[in-house]
Amino acid sequence: MAKPATRHETIQLPDDIGNRTVNDLLNSPNTTVIKRGNKISIRNESDQGVATLEYSTYSLGHRSLKASTAPRKEYKRDYREDIIEMKRSGMRQKDIAFELGISEAYISTLLKQ
Repeated sequence: MAKPATRHETIQLPDDIGNRTVNDLLNSPNTTVIKRGNKISIRNESDQGVATLEYSTYSLGHRSLKASTAPRKEYKRDYREDIIEMKRSGMRQKDIAFELGISEAYISTLLKQ
């Protein structure tokens, strides 16, 4: 008997979003690049989902790199459980919105439900 899927299982994303290089992301027409202070964020959207790369530098030389991917959901409301989990982990609404490719206002609406 097959084991039922849980929310915490790894989702295999299609190659077109999960295996992109930074150069691929930067040269794609569906890419958004934002620089805020010491952080550069790159987000790329495709029919398959959203890939996000964040690079931060700090005055004492520390650097951090965070990459994430999220599969495209049929309806935005289907992200609600993910959004709640991301919020509980300490993420800000605007960071959740950027990472998932959804407006910050819609994130707020889903969290109020």
